[in-house]
Amino acid sequence: MFEVSSQCTGRFQMIPFKNRLVSDYLSLYLNVSVQDCGGQCARTSNCDSFSYQPKTNPSECYLYRKRVWAGKTPAVNKEGLVTYWRLADHCPSEYILNTVYNTCFKAYINTGDETTWSRAMTRCEEDGGYLFIASSMNRLQMVTDFVKNLKVYGQLTYVGGNDVYVKGTWEWIDGSTEFIWGLTEPNVFEEHCGAVKTQNPVDGLRDVHCDSLYGYLCEIPI
Repeated sequence: MFEVSSQCTGRFQMIPFKNRLVSDYLSLYLNVSVQDCGGQCARTSNCDSFSYQPKTNPSECYLYRKRVWAGKTPAVNKEGLVTYWRLADHCPSEYILNTVYNTCFKAYINTGDETTWSRAMTRCEEDGGYLFIASSMNRLQMVTDFVKNLKVYGQLTYVGGNDVYVKGTWEWIDGSTEFIWGLTEPNVFEEHCGAVKTQNPVDGLRDVHCDSLYGYLCEIPI
C-alpha cells in the first residue's frame, strides 16, 4: 500500500490483477512515476483504480472510473502492467467493518435482492465495492459468522469468483486465484460464476450459471 499526500489524498493498494489492460479506462498519462499516477487518480473525480506500466518507454498510467477487476471485458493482455485499487476511508451505512481483513461487508440476501451475477457486481460497484472475495477458509468463515443470525438457510449467494476472461481459469475480482471448492466443484463447464451456500459457506464454493437469480455479498476495502 502507498499513500498520496501533499495537495491530494488517497490510499492505494496493489492487487494481484496484472498483465491485462481493460479498455474502458478514463485517461492515459505517459512518462510519470507510480506515485504521480496515483496522484492523478486521487485528483480525478470518481477514479477508484489505476494500472501502471513501468517497463515501457515512456511509462504508461491508465486511470479507471471504478475499481478495475478480473473478468471485466473487453480486455487485452499487456505484459508488465500492474493495478492498484483506491482504499475507502470508512464503511458506508449498513456495511459492517471487519478489522481482520480491513474490509467493509454487506449481504444482500433478503427476498427481492436476487439478481444475476453481473447485475450483482454492478450493484456492489454502486456502493463503492465489488462482489466478496472468498479466497480462504477464514474468509468463508467470515461469511458464516455474518449470516448465521439472518435465518437464511441453504440458498446460493453470489461471490466474486469467475472464469469469464479465460474459460476454465478461475480468478477472483482482484485477480487472486486461491479457491476452496466444494466437493465435485467446479463441475459444469458452462457455469462461469461463483457462489456459496449461506447455510454453510465453509463447505466450499460452487460454480453456477451467471444468469441465475441469487442474493449476493459485497465488500469495500479500507
